Amino acid sequence: MPEPTDRTRFYERMWADVLTSEKAQAWRSGFKAGLFWGLGLAAGIVGVVYLFLREG
Repeated sequence: MPEPTDRTRFYERMWADVLTSEKAQAWRSGFKAGLFWGLGLAAGIVGVVYLFLREG
């Protein structure tokens, strides 16, 4: 493994700051909530369409 340069150390620090910032944590929790809502909504739509097709 090559010795890390100043540039890679800079990027590592930058990413650590980005990933641990409050805004990033809020964005991630919002993204997870949106993902669950989106999946639930899609499942509901598919279920309704399935019921209509099965009945008709």
